[in-house]
Amino acid sequence: MDNKADHSQAASLRPTSQQKASTSTEDELSKQFEGTSLENSEQQSKTELMEKIINFFKKALKISKKDVKPLEVAKACVGPNANKSSVNKYLEPLHRAEIISKTFFKITKDSQSDPRYNALPEIEEITEKKIKELAAKVNSGSKQEKKSLDQPVVTDNEMSPCKNESAASKIAGPEDTTRSVPTAHAPAYPFSKGTHNQKDVLSSIARAEVSKSVGLIHIDGQPVGTGFRVGEKYLVTCIHVIRNVIKVKPHMLDGQRLTIEFYRITYNQKENELLIFSFQPLIAYFDEEYDFVVLELRSHDAGVPFPPALNFFADVFDSEIHLVGHPGGRQMKEDSIKPRWSPDHDEEIIPYINYLALWSKSHFPDKRDYYSILLEPPRKIIFHTTFDTGSSGSPGVMIRDNRPCVVVMVRGGTPSCFYENRYPHLPVEDNHKVEYGYAMSDIYHKMLKSTNQNVKDLASEIFGEWI
Repeated sequence: MDNKADHSQAASLRPTSQQKASTSTEDELSKQFEGTSLENSEQQSKTELMEKIINFFKKALKISKKDVKPLEVAKACVGPNANKSSVNKYLEPLHRAEIISKTFFKITKDSQSDPRYNALPEIEEITEKKIKELAAKVNSGSKQEKKSLDQPVVTDNEMSPCKNESAASKIAGPEDTTRSVPTAHAPAYPFSKGTHNQKDVLSSIARAEVSKSVGLIHIDGQPVGTGFRVGEKYLVTCIHVIRNVIKVKPHMLDGQRLTIEFYRITYNQKENELLIFSFQPLIAYFDEEYDFVVLELRSHDAGVPFPPALNFFADVFDSEIHLVGHPGGRQMKEDSIKPRWSPDHDEEIIPYINYLALWSKSHFPDKRDYYSILLEPPRKIIFHTTFDTGSSGSPGVMIRDNRPCVVVMVRGGTPSCFYENRYPHLPVEDNHKVEYGYAMSDIYHKMLKSTNQNVKDLASEIFGEWI
């Protein structure tokens, strides 16, 4: 090959100025997208969706939106045609990190279904770094599983030292006995409480103040129910609690047979005469529709002042209610419940009440529907509580601005035949018991509509301040 040919060939291999520019651009693009892959792009999409979901719950927290369904999150963050499975894998990491709480509307003996989510205060402190970490946990289990599936499978023949000794040595070694040792697994996590179970100390103090105004009602010395102080000298409870001492003459009762003991807070508490009050014979007000009665206390013979009245009231709304009363006629107890009512919660309660109605007709000998009454007027505040017989007349309070506001009075539970012990041989599971009460705001507004001015004046006195 001559020099001219060599020179020509070298020239053809040397890059032109246009080729140099092209190569330079490719280098820049290469540097710009260095490390970018389909996996990184997927992670970025997960992070963006995780951020959308977190912002959704932040807004829900600000407007006090409770019990969010997964489908609501999906439609708001993914699109109107999205289904809940598209966000479930994002909600779980948030729940495990205690950024949102998770409860179940339907809980049976063997399973849980229909989850609801609520934003926790911790969501306000979440950082961009934390969002990325949470997004990285989405489907992390499935990636690990895929990785293990990509490993080569070694058959029994390949492991045999006779047929493929080198393969056996590579996998386990000729004298390896460790493969028969089972892998250690961590035991199930035994603790269930999270930060959403925390309560402000001021809230606890407020609930403790309520206990000073709640008493155990007795007829002839036997406990029959609960009542609580209102107004200057009054007590309210359910009519059915005191019906046995109401005389034939309207608006009168046998005040000597009826007493109330305040602040009974310990088991086998020694009776203190200074905490026991009797009643005037004239009934101040009663309403059969709401099973509501106002009684006037008699001045104590020893000159002891009446216990403090509950002065703050509010309409019921989607928030925790604290019941304070005397279930079973025993010492004072407290139970926190989640209220539901029609029509605001029809989507949740009607299907379940219809199911219970059918169950009731097939379960009890009288073939009676004990549950549809919950949907009949007047409006009933429905819940489930550990309180039983003796808690009728108990106040239910919500804490607002660190003040206990009475929102409901416990009326009773259903199936009534269970609470009346009519069929003691027939068991009733916990998820077939439903308790209810009446909203204080409904009773108050009915009293204000009365044509009797004395009733209106009484309503203004006993219902104090509305918040």
